[in-house]
Amino acid sequence: MPELKLARVDTVHTVTEAVRQDGQRRQPRREPNPRARSPRARLLATLYPAGDPETCEVDYVVDATGVLTAILVRDSSTGAILSRIPARELSALQGDSDSAGLLYEQRG
Repeated sequence: MPELKLARVDTVHTVTEAVRQDGQRRQPRREPNPRARSPRARLLATLYPAGDPETCEVDYVVDATGVLTAILVRDSSTGAILSRIPARELSALQGDSDSAGLLYEQRG
């Protein structure tokens, strides 16, 4: 049987900063990065890398039962279809590191 050894435990001290009277924080809040891409822009870059988020739109094609069959990328000014991605190919897009955080779900 191993020996039992008792040792002294030091006292724990906690120090907090005093609250400022003017109610402001010590450090200013971080401003959002204006160059950060929106989720819509990231989705468009994943589906059609040459597309400009200002001139393209993403449409979803569903069948009569409501199941997603494809995703279309259209030019919003002309209505021309720039890209069509079948639903069965969406899982291949998930492996792309740039599309992390985008959700593709297929049921049925």
